[in-house]
Amino acid sequence: MLHRRRRPGGAVLALLLARQGISVTLLEAHEDFDRDFRGDTIHPSVLHIMDELGLAERLHESRHSKIYQAAFATPSGPFTVADFRRVEKKFPYNFMMLPQAQFLEFKSRTEGHKLLPSFRFLMGAQVCKS
Repeated sequence: MLHRRRRPGGAVLALLLARQGISVTLLEAHEDFDRDFRGDTIHPSVLHIMDELGLAERLHESRHSKIYQAAFATPSGPFTVADFRRVEKKFPYNFMMLPQAQFLEFKSRTEGHKLLPSFRFLMGAQVCKS
């Protein structure tokens, strides 16, 4: 099946399959991930999945920022709706800000490419329907 959307889920699925010993080849049509994407936020639910995969700690080593509060600007000053630092959980912030290109690079190369022999990742791949 050809899937042309650039979504991180395919890279996660490829890693999960490779961890089970299933041979996987992940194809990327571009030579790199240096282009515009729609999302640069990683939600806590995704971070928990990365944590379950054993990748959250290494992901946090990447250059990133965090959003700890939800606030609105009002005429009398900022109004904080929520402060996630007060929530007792492993990731006490609303979003981790990390460019999607960097997130895809991390998932496609960091673990699978180097550590799993059943995983291959090809950049600049051309797929032709015959």
